[in-house]
Amino acid sequence: MRTLLFVAAILFASSFAQAQTINPGLWKAKTVIKLNTLALPAIDVDDCISANEAKDIRKYIQENLIPETQCVIKTWDYKKPDLKVTLTCSNSQYDSKGELKGKVTEKTFNIAGTLSGTHVMMGDVDVGVDYQGKYTKACK
Repeated sequence: MRTLLFVAAILFASSFAQAQTINPGLWKAKTVIKLNTLALPAIDVDDCISANEAKDIRKYIQENLIPETQCVIKTWDYKKPDLKVTLTCSNSQYDSKGELKGKVTEKTFNIAGTLSGTHVMMGDVDVGVDYQGKYTKACK
């Protein structure tokens, strides 16, 4: 379960990457994850994105979140407002890959996709991800 939460965090953060003109500040997001069609409890995230991070959010994600999940961004296609990302994730517990698609603007994002792979305890797994979020205010 912990692994899935880390994957959720990276997917949430990935929605911002390369959106070079997002607003720095407090972002609120809601993440819904389905594991083999079974909905897990929603994850609410508040994250303060600094002005520097907003300039190169992909770098921020790569340095801060991907090492914990062993996920790597393989392809990146951002044509404002459309974002398409492919990921691979691998460690001793799981091996998966998938694609996220959605829209990212300066003040909102809506991104969804599926990672498919295998888990040592669960066998074949599909992890569906649906993220929605918005800029709320400046950070204190």
